[in-house]
Amino acid sequence: MIESAILENHASDGDGCTSADSCIAQVDITSASNFEAVALKLKEAMKAMKVPYQAVIKENWEDLKTFFDNDRNTFNILYPMTVAKDTAFHVAVHSGREQPLKHLLERVHDPMGANVFMTNAYGNTVLHEAAINHNIAAVKLLVGDKYVTPEQLLKRNRSGQTPLFKAASFGSTKVVRYLASQPKQMICDNKKLEDAHRTRNDGTSILHAAVRGEHFGTALELLKCDEGLAELKTKKGMTSLYLLTNIQSAFSSKYRKQFWFRLVYLCIPTGDDNNDDANNIDEDDQYDDKQVGDNQSKDAHRGGLKISGLWPTVTKIWEEKRKRKFAFELARKLIKSDNSWQPSHTEDTIPLFRSLSQEPKDAQITEMPDDQQPKDAQITEMPDDQQPKEEQIKENPDDQQVNHEYSDNHDEQDQQQAAVIKIEDDPIVIEIEDDDPKVETPLLSATRTGMIEIVREILKEHPQAVEHISHKKQNILHVAASYRQREVFELVKEMHVPTSRLILGIDVDSYTVLQHVADTKNYPGGTRPGPAYQLQEELEWFKSVEDIMPSFFTKHRDKNNQTARELFKDKHKDQLKDAQKWIKETSQSCSAVAVLVATVVFAAAFTVPGGTDDDNGLPILLDNPFFLFFTIADVISLSSSLTAVVMFLSVLTSPFELEDFRVSLPRRLTLGFALLFISVATTMLAFTSTVFLIMRLDQRRRWTMTLICCAAFFPVSVLALTHFPLFVSFVNALKNLFMAIWEAPPCSLVVGCLASVLKRVRWLHPKKKDH
Repeated sequence: MIESAILENHASDGDGCTSADSCIAQVDITSASNFEAVALKLKEAMKAMKVPYQAVIKENWEDLKTFFDNDRNTFNILYPMTVAKDTAFHVAVHSGREQPLKHLLERVHDPMGANVFMTNAYGNTVLHEAAINHNIAAVKLLVGDKYVTPEQLLKRNRSGQTPLFKAASFGSTKVVRYLASQPKQMICDNKKLEDAHRTRNDGTSILHAAVRGEHFGTALELLKCDEGLAELKTKKGMTSLYLLTNIQSAFSSKYRKQFWFRLVYLCIPTGDDNNDDANNIDEDDQYDDKQVGDNQSKDAHRGGLKISGLWPTVTKIWEEKRKRKFAFELARKLIKSDNSWQPSHTEDTIPLFRSLSQEPKDAQITEMPDDQQPKDAQITEMPDDQQPKEEQIKENPDDQQVNHEYSDNHDEQDQQQAAVIKIEDDPIVIEIEDDDPKVETPLLSATRTGMIEIVREILKEHPQAVEHISHKKQNILHVAASYRQREVFELVKEMHVPTSRLILGIDVDSYTVLQHVADTKNYPGGTRPGPAYQLQEELEWFKSVEDIMPSFFTKHRDKNNQTARELFKDKHKDQLKDAQKWIKETSQSCSAVAVLVATVVFAAAFTVPGGTDDDNGLPILLDNPFFLFFTIADVISLSSSLTAVVMFLSVLTSPFELEDFRVSLPRRLTLGFALLFISVATTMLAFTSTVFLIMRLDQRRRWTMTLICCAAFFPVSVLALTHFPLFVSFVNALKNLFMAIWEAPPCSLVVGCLASVLKRVRWLHPKKKDH
């Protein structure tokens, strides 16, 4: 369209035409000379637009206005300013304000003409660009002042995106709300958006685009306009709920781990509006002064933002809390319309049991159905449009899409895949496509990513979904066990009846739930510090699943003729070696420190502060209260350090078998380290009490004593902070130990007897009521 406009200008310059239509008639577009003229005009236009473009780079919109005010040729305003063929109208909306665009529109005599709304290289009109840049004022100017007709709102760019679609892709919630309210944008009878708005060329829906960009407030606004968007799927069969369950950042919070951040997170308000962008909260106040003072809730919300501006971290916490809140609201709405769990591959989910009595795999000849054959053993011809792609790259923020399409080289001896780069108008998203064309359900996807809130909400809304079985013959327990999602596993385990059925499932790889625990294919890494504690976590996970498995199922053999325990040992060989090396080095280092502490405190016991009386040999400061404190601290430090040495030696002399890492070795190491910490702390207490004994405490030395005490406990504080995760493990170990002692038969018997005695005493001696 830009070339046509230039041809019009060229014809008018050469022949003196005054009418654009007559000029077009006089120009032969197919002539080579005219195309050369177009190229020359484009080149001259780019040079002429250098000055206004520099003003745009500096965001000096007054200079842009001044340039076109002083320009005698009105037609220059239609020249392309960028290599993407953006005109002055396109770049004016980047100001975020109404005035630059309004001034340009006033300079054009025929604002409704097609030349004013020429598309750029991506097919975007000025309205597209205004929607992308959250410029609600420019959108209202174009639509409200009739510069754009309702029919033109349905105009699509090269990727098949309308301005409304673009606004949703970039989270312009207010623009979405405004454009959707315009005439002829909805099918009123069905409360449904026009088809031009719903999907783009590649089949991605407008709701998919909003969810993929993590604009959950915008997605909620779209569902208000068209509830049917929740049921739309991509060409790969992905629903919006499935995309949502794969965005882990939407439901996790990095600010909820630290105490002060968690306190701010709980106290800061989020507001009821669903505008995603915090920078656009005050849009209406900046660009529409007629409505100022009408909404008290907006004022309160804006005041909260001004306060949070004093601390940028508060703004980030506020944004994250809003994002999480809208993500949950969106998930609840999408879950209500989700029925992906209903188609279940329940046939042959429990094949014949393979026990130890069976012959090895290489001695068996078993025929399997075609749909259960291993992928590397199948030769399947697929249509060209269904061939799996290794990687698909889509461009997100700047309207470009790069698709790596692979085509086969017909050379039989050397077949290579060539990457064809295709530039389109689409946001960047990197997707690694699976070889299996089938998509897992949102329930299993949420289980895989550990979104316990989504799993709980799905099972609350659709309780039967717990027994869904995927095309790989896997149920929710298989997935939770494979990806170490303990919370999801415990949630399902509370449902005793479904658990007793699901625990018997065997997938296409002949894996039971226990064998998924043993395999490290999807092992995400441990949550505890140190290889020994991570191996302990794996062993505890294996034991907890094994306890609920039927005894005969623990002997089941997979396709490689391995039981779950054999598979566990095979897959954890490297982790066992790392744990053995780590625990040896740690025990040796800690035992050396413990011996050093024991030596120091043992010597301190015979060199008491203040000396001894030559007549009777008693300490001179024996009657001082701090002397007793020194003695107790010294004794505790000596006993703790020597006990720690014994614990570390017991670790070093252990055989380091795999089963030892489940309870014995981690407990000894944790106890030894805790005793070492106690010995170091009590040593510093003994040192502090010695200082108090030697130095006389009075008003003049009070600050001196305070500084000495702080300096004495500085190494203890550093030790505690650097090894805090080990103390958490120690507390958990002590808790488990006390629980085991409490639940032992003697303790249970004593507690039961005491309870019965107290009950009998209360029955024999009831309290007298006061009259």
